[in-house]
Amino acid sequence: MFKVFVVGDIIKVVRRFSLPNVSSNCEKAKANGVFKFPRVSSAAASADNADLEPSVAELPPKPFLEALVKELRTLLGLRLFNIDMIREHGSKNVFSVIDINYFPGKLWKDARLRASSCRFLPQSGASQT
Repeated sequence: MFKVFVVGDIIKVVRRFSLPNVSSNCEKAKANGVFKFPRVSSAAASADNADLEPSVAELPPKPFLEALVKELRTLLGLRLFNIDMIREHGSKNVFSVIDINYFPGKLWKDARLRASSCRFLPQSGASQT
């Protein structure tokens, strides 16, 4: 899974552990209608240092992310949001957006702090009144 954070024109991607493939549990799920996962919100915070298969660990291509984010900015009318994406099992370039958050907590705090510290910096050549 990938978390894609967007602040204006800045895009930051972080790898996260994803849920296991459900294909191995399909027959069991048909019986009771529920998929049981060993972890969801308690999954490891980052997969950056994990021993992952290269095709799984490879980040989505930058041009793809830029086009996706541009389209989402237009459709949603937002410039501060994050999305969760997954790569289709067995595929290198098929992704699905599974969640969109318009007010990402930690990222918002960091962005707000940066914005407030930049707000008072004088522009070069501007008078300081």
